[in-house]
Order: sequence, then C-alpha cells, then structure tokens
Amino acid sequence: MKKNKTGKYLKYAIGEIILVVIGILIALQINNWNEGRKKSSLTKTYRLKLIEELDSDIKTLTLLDSMNLIYTSRILNHISNNDSTKQKIALPINQSHDNYVIATFYSKTYSINTLLNTGELSLFQDSEKQLIIQLKESLDRYRFYETTEIETVYSDFRSIKNEFDLISAYGYSGKLGDQVMINQELNDVQYYKYRNFLAEILKLYTMQSNIYTRIKTLSEELVIKLKETKG
Repeated sequence: MKKNKTGKYLKYAIGEIILVVIGILIALQINNWNEGRKKSSLTKTYRLKLIEELDSDIKTLTLLDSMNLIYTSRILNHISNNDSTKQKIALPINQSHDNYVIATFYSKTYSINTLLNTGELSLFQDSEKQLIIQLKESLDRYRFYETTEIETVYSDFRSIKNEFDLISAYGYSGKLGDQVMINQELNDVQYYKYRNFLAEILKLYTMQSNIYTRIKTLSEELVIKLKETKG
C-alpha cells in the first residue's frame, strides 16, 4: 500500500517538475520572441531613418558638386579674361565673391553615429555593416582633408589682405568708390599671391569633387542594400 502511494506521489512530483520545466521553456520562448520582435522593429526603424538621411545627403552632394563645377568654370574664365586684357582688377577682399564660394558638406547621417556609439550596429547584416563602416570612414577622411585645404585657402587669403590698406578696402576711408586694385602683370607679387589663392580654391574644389563622388557612391549603394532588407 505504502509503495503504491509513494509511487503515485513520485509520479505527481515528476509530472509537476515536467510542467514547471515546460512552463519555463515556454516563457523563455515567448521572451525570445518578444526580444526578436523588438530588435526587428528597431532595425527597421534604423533602416528607414538611414535611408531618409542618406537620400538627403545624396541631394546635397549633387548640389554642392554642381556648384563647384560652376565656380571652377568662373574662376578659369576670370583668369583667362584677366590674362588677356592685362588690366588692373579689383581685389576680392571678402571670402565670398561672384567668382567663387567656399562651401562645406555636413552629413546628416546621425543614425550612423548612434549605431556605432550604442553598439546597435550589430542588428544589421554583415553586408550592411560593411557599407556603413566604409561610409563613416570616408566621411571622417573627408572632414580632415577639407579642413586642411580650407585652412590653406584662408591662409592665402589672409596673405593677400595683408598687402593692402583694409581701411580703404572696407570703405571706411570716407572716399566714395574706394576700391583696392591689383596690377595683374605676372611679375607683380600681389598678383602672384592672388593667382595662388585662386589655385588653392581650384584645388579645394577638385578634392571636394573627388570625395563627394566617393561618398555619394557609397551612400547610393547603402540605400539600395537597406531597401533590399528593410521589410
């Protein structure tokens, strides 16, 4: 009799243990499913946001590259016309001028920084991660090179300004129509500095154009990859 009761209790105990284990496994499975769903939702949100940011960058890069081409043409025509006329020209004493504009590109891909800082880049597929990292590295290199080139341009610009009476150049002398002029004969030191200044701007435009193309290509490739997997 005792043996039968002990056997029944043992069966009940084993049954309860099995039910508890099954319950734990089901709870873990549900938790894993919920976590997977959260990660999937977060990844989708990141993808959509990245596509939006990249599309904005691509439009900006296209615009800036077109501007650089326009101002490159203006500078070359300006040099050609002045060399042929051999007349004095007004010094462009300001950092913005009809013949050139120095613009910079600021990426709006803030989500990339968030992904890298939080470690959530691991949510993405390897092919996506590779493109994201390549784009980030290109953006960092661009910022370094552009900063260096722009500082060179501004240094040349300051060198030109130091050659002249800025009170007159800025119109504070009280003389109407006061204007700083440069003798453009090639043996003139001031004109050499002016041409060197324009040469540095052209060099900046070339550097920007090359990097814009690289960043734009990577951005377009990443957009395609993200759209393939965003669902």
